[in-house]
This record gives sequence, C-alpha cells and structure tokens, in this order.
Amino acid sequence: MGAADPARDFDWRRPGSYWLVTRAALLHPREYFASLAGLRGWGPPLFFLLATHLVPALVRLGLQVWQGALSPVAWLLSLLASLSQALVAAGLIYLAARWVMRSAIRPETMLRVFAYAGGIVIASCLAAFMPAPANGIFLAVLTIVHLYLVMIGLQSAGDIPMPLAAACLIMALTAVLLGSALWGGLG
Repeated sequence: MGAADPARDFDWRRPGSYWLVTRAALLHPREYFASLAGLRGWGPPLFFLLATHLVPALVRLGLQVWQGALSPVAWLLSLLASLSQALVAAGLIYLAARWVMRSAIRPETMLRVFAYAGGIVIASCLAAFMPAPANGIFLAVLTIVHLYLVMIGLQSAGDIPMPLAAACLIMALTAVLLGSALWGGLG
C-alpha cells in the first residue's frame, strides 16, 4: 500500500486493511500522512481507533477470565476510558494545530493522523505477558513512536514545521495535565 494507493484508508469490512494502514504509517509516514489530507469521513478513523483499543482490552478480559478476576463493568469502563482519552488527545492536538498554529488541517484528517499513527498501540496487549520493568519500557516505546508519528502527520498532512508540530503535542499534553489536576481537585 503506497501513498498514492486509493485504498489507503482503513476499511472495517476488510480487517486486513488495519495492517496495511499501520505498515504505511510506520514505514512511509511522510508520504502516507500527506496522502490523507483529501480523505473525508469519520467512520474509518473511528473504527480504526476502536480496533486499536478493543484488541488489548479483549486480551485483558481474557486474562481476567483466566485468573478468575472477571469484572465486566470495570473492563467496559476501562475500554471507554481508553477510547475517550484517545479522542480527547486527538481533539486537543487538533485545536493546537488549527487555532494556535493556524494549520488548515481538518478535524477528520487530524483524527486519521492520530488513529493511524497509533496503529502500533495494538501491540500494547503484549505488555501483559512481559515482566516488569520490561512491560513499562515497552509501553513507553510504543507511546514515543506513536507521538513521533503524530508529529510527522501534523507536518505532512497539516503543513506544520516539525518544531511547531512538537509544540502542538506539548500544548495538548499540558492541557491534559492541567485538566487532570483540576478534575482531581474537584473530586
């Protein structure tokens, strides 16, 4: 799947397209993310994001069943929290790119960049089978790669220089930390 391939968007009816999108984002991020700018619609990135977070959640559920510690409500709340955090992060990065950096990036393009850059996050389910501290290091590496790919996506799809793309991530992270502090202070 090259950057010029018309099938470059995720298609939930073709689960194999998940790996094609993830591979393109990892191996040719500049070209791939630049090719996303003309795509429209919310469905493909939302389904991709759901798959990215559902697979690790299902592995956790399987481990809970195996360990006899099944809590379906806690599992569902964890999945919803994970999806919500991803959507809020993508939204905050979009706001920083659009309003502060004056990028012409559209919201659905930003969601594609964030979701497709995070295709590797599906591998986070492997951390459940690793000893500490290897699992923490593995998750940190996945997060760093995801954020780096988001910066490349902002640069390629949003026409933002790399230092300003990094600033968008820093602003979004700052907003998350401030929001968490305020939310924790309200409770």
